[in-house]
Amino acid sequence: MILTLTLWASAAASFLAGQSTDAKPSYVPPQGVVPNKITALRIAKAVLMPIYGEKTVEAEEPFVVELKDGIWNVHGQLRPRPGGNLYVEISKKTGCILRIYGTE
Repeated sequence: MILTLTLWASAAASFLAGQSTDAKPSYVPPQGVVPNKITALRIAKAVLMPIYGEKTVEAEEPFVVELKDGIWNVHGQLRPRPGGNLYVEISKKTGCILRIYGTE
């Protein structure tokens, strides 16, 4: 029991030692990390291809890219196909991928 606690305390101390207490926030450009449709589309395709495959992603073209409330919504054309259409939601400000999904 004491050995387990000692190992846990040692691991926690090592982890915390690597954490900076004076970390500075990352720079965010005034127009956001994802400033335009072209950038949003490139990011969406980059995350979709490893998940769904190149053929599936290309079959969705041309993609629709819309900005609403600071979120880029990127989705494939609405055509009937098994598995529905692909969607990606990306934060304009931070570039974070908020959701990836396919409609049914």
